[in-house]
Amino acid sequence: MSDERLTSCFRVVFPDLSDEQIRTAHMRRLGKWDSSALLRLIALVERAYGVRFTLQQLATLNSFEEFHRLLGSIAPESPAQKSDDQATTSRRSSSCDRE
Repeated sequence: MSDERLTSCFRVVFPDLSDEQIRTAHMRRLGKWDSSALLRLIALVERAYGVRFTLQQLATLNSFEEFHRLLGSIAPESPAQKSDDQATTSRRSSSCDRE
């Protein structure tokens, strides 16, 4: 799964972080990651990926890595989806840009 869409969502909530800082972001280590930031992030990611997280899944979302892992398990990519993802990444990413 491409990280760019997820990175784009994190960038909306945490605009002052570099891509590397975003990819290593964790709720415990990032003071700006409070409950408001988490709610914004969840809404952006659900909209960008067309998914709805369960309460059990929401309880695990405390890092970029965890969002990435969970999204990969919800909608694993097939080879056809990988090429389609390249064509639609900018369109899907833009949903994070339009909060």
